[in-house]
Amino acid sequence: MRGASWLALSLALAVLPLAAEETSDAGAGLRHFNEIVFTGNEALSSKELLEAGGLTPPSRFSLFRKSVDYSELDVKAAMDAATLRYQRDGYFDASLVLVAGPAGGAEIRVTEGKPCRVTEVRVETLGAQDEVTALPEADTLRANLPLAAGDRFTVTAYESCAALMAGRLKNGGYPFAEVTPYAEVDLAAHGVSVVYRLSPGEKKVFGPVEVAGVPESEAIIVRRALKFREGQPYRQDLVDESVEALYALGVYDSVLVRPRRRGGEPGEAPMLVQLKPGRFHRIRLGVGYGTEDRLRGQAAWETLRVHDRVATLGFQTWASHLEARATTYYKRPYFLNGSNALFADATYGRLVEADYAYRSVLTRAGVEHTFSPSLALSVAATAEKIVSITPDDNLKPFVSKDARDLSTMLSLQATLTRKTTDALLDPTRGSILMASVEPTHVVSGGTDFTRVILEGRRYLSLTPNVVAALRLRLGGILSGGSFDSVPLTRRFYTGGPYSVRGYGYHIIGPLSKTGALLGGEGLAEGSAELRFPISAALGGAVFLDSGTATPKAFSLSGAKLWTGAGAGIRFKTPVGPAGVDLAFPLKRFPLDNSPYHLYVYVGYAF
Repeated sequence: MRGASWLALSLALAVLPLAAEETSDAGAGLRHFNEIVFTGNEALSSKELLEAGGLTPPSRFSLFRKSVDYSELDVKAAMDAATLRYQRDGYFDASLVLVAGPAGGAEIRVTEGKPCRVTEVRVETLGAQDEVTALPEADTLRANLPLAAGDRFTVTAYESCAALMAGRLKNGGYPFAEVTPYAEVDLAAHGVSVVYRLSPGEKKVFGPVEVAGVPESEAIIVRRALKFREGQPYRQDLVDESVEALYALGVYDSVLVRPRRRGGEPGEAPMLVQLKPGRFHRIRLGVGYGTEDRLRGQAAWETLRVHDRVATLGFQTWASHLEARATTYYKRPYFLNGSNALFADATYGRLVEADYAYRSVLTRAGVEHTFSPSLALSVAATAEKIVSITPDDNLKPFVSKDARDLSTMLSLQATLTRKTTDALLDPTRGSILMASVEPTHVVSGGTDFTRVILEGRRYLSLTPNVVAALRLRLGGILSGGSFDSVPLTRRFYTGGPYSVRGYGYHIIGPLSKTGALLGGEGLAEGSAELRFPISAALGGAVFLDSGTATPKAFSLSGAKLWTGAGAGIRFKTPVGPAGVDLAFPLKRFPLDNSPYHLYVYVGYAF
């Protein structure tokens, strides 16, 4: 039996007798079963065998358990698929027999047999005339393959070796490399001899790039988005990253980036970028609810092309009991080169804090520079005008109506971010590290201060389905003068859905002798969360948050930590997990008498 296709054909032929039996019974009276039990299976679990047959394993939780009804055709189709699964895992002698069990259940007796093991793995390199030749990269290609002599043969590992070696060749400069696998199965000896024949072709460098499907003005941006440059040694991973970058622009329904076999100078692989433009206007609507912000809603419109250029221009409104704002924004990707993005926005809004409310106008303009897929730096110049501030009675004596709180502030914010997580809304491993520095000048009062924020997040996969998420956030305000000269709106507060759950939004911080919330010079927050599955479509989480706003920057001296705990659920949706958290304070804060807080999320708190 030779070749991947022959191996797949042999596996399919092995289950034909079962399929024929199923067809012959189609017209007869069919039995029905309320349960399927596998016996005699050791290499594969009952859950794996049910899933291989397209049957959902029953939930272990009585709340979500429901009655099932499997027809005899369903069971026999599942047996066919389970038999094929066994054969793909090297158990070519596996057999399954259906026995009607008591009380309407079905027992499937499994005889697994002896697995086939790999007797040898050979790699042969074919030259231009199909003669076997030596390849300098041969040792690198053979390193750490998922299949070796003595291993149990599996089709997955057999096919993975071919794909892995082809990828290594293409990343090593061979754009047209092909790897053909062959397998010889000796059923009597339960052995499999595996051979991989490599056809690397000629080594190449990236050649000229042709962009098709868009006007030349847009092709300039497309070329900046590409991760490879003409004359660079060919690497398939750079081609794949280029496809991802072009899809990320959001304006193309399809993206094809591939080398051409013809054209170009000797040793070059000319590149074709074929694009199909899609819709570039978007409208977003959203609603939510929380115990503090109550009913909230947002609406946004944006276009991804401006004057036949790839750029994002949009307008967004947001309204809730705590916040109302309107923002217009502009972003130009790949500004000047492939590593920069230009952005600008302007916002008018009203925000309700624990002891005061204020209105402001804020404008920003800046550049984001990408050093690598995991490291980026954002630098933005900001101007903010506090239009009005309305304190409650406790805070009135501490509010300045001139230079401090009703002021214009100019700042320059720089944020460095290193992100190695595996997903945006539901990461299971990796980390996020952020450092932000924002020197600020208060125009009317002449005050200068600098806000510094450091944050780290870590995600650990404890098991394939259980994730531990950890977060630590520290902040400090550095000022040459008195802390009283720092505007209230720029001081630190904590509490709320993205900091210390269980307490009101920004309700924790240093208090005056009369109970007024003055805000802190420092900030310290920490969170630990355990995320786990409940069912196929539902996940759960338990968490513990602790933190405070401190009188001194980067110091817990004289500060008290406030801790909240709770649990949440998440539903899987096409846009990511969505759900609610219910949090309780472990100790009451003087300004917050709420026994609990409810938060609604898309994603998680961090």
